[in-house]
Amino acid sequence: MADKAKLKQRLPCPEIKTAVGEPDLILAEVDSVLEGLSNTCFFLSWDRNRYRFSLRPNLNQMLVARRGAVKQSSIDECIRKEIENLFKEGSKDIDRRYFPARSNDVPDRPELTLVSWAGLPAAMQPTVKLMEPFCGNPARQARTFKSALIFAAPDGRGSISDAARNLLAWEDIDDDDESKSRLDDQQKRQLTQSLGRAGKDLTEALWRAYRRLFLLGKGQHP
Repeated sequence: MADKAKLKQRLPCPEIKTAVGEPDLILAEVDSVLEGLSNTCFFLSWDRNRYRFSLRPNLNQMLVARRGAVKQSSIDECIRKEIENLFKEGSKDIDRRYFPARSNDVPDRPELTLVSWAGLPAAMQPTVKLMEPFCGNPARQARTFKSALIFAAPDGRGSISDAARNLLAWEDIDDDDESKSRLDDQQKRQLTQSLGRAGKDLTEALWRAYRRLFLLGKGQHP
């Protein structure tokens, strides 16, 4: 009976290390393994560095199911909204223009203007070609204040899309009262923590991607 009662409890990390420890084992690696299992296993329950397997699926299983249901259109909308939130901070003397489709979407006026796109690899020539019409086209009316434009484009968007998908999946779980009713107190705390961490991960992914600015060069090209 004592053994069965112990199985229902979460084992602290020191007890796990004692159980698996061998002379050649680096005990510090046990922490890394437990962290990896916590992020991948569907039936491993943990709280405050204590672990046990149970018959109840954990949040990892719910996340995988919700991630698969997130639509690409929702991801794109989430990314665009977060980009606008990030770039609106800072100096109020700089005009912001987000995701322009045509040159006319960016006014030609003597005001420093930040033009940002989403989902375009900044290192690729097609992105530069996309910027050229905004700096003036010889076949059309030339832009007078093209030197006032600063362009921002991300280095790809793979990590950004993954972060946005995770955030939307966590938000879907948090908004589902029926799913939340099946969570215990420990899982609800983890849900709150995971939701906050997912938001920070998306912000960090965007800042890592938007690390290049394009200005008009001497050859009148970005």
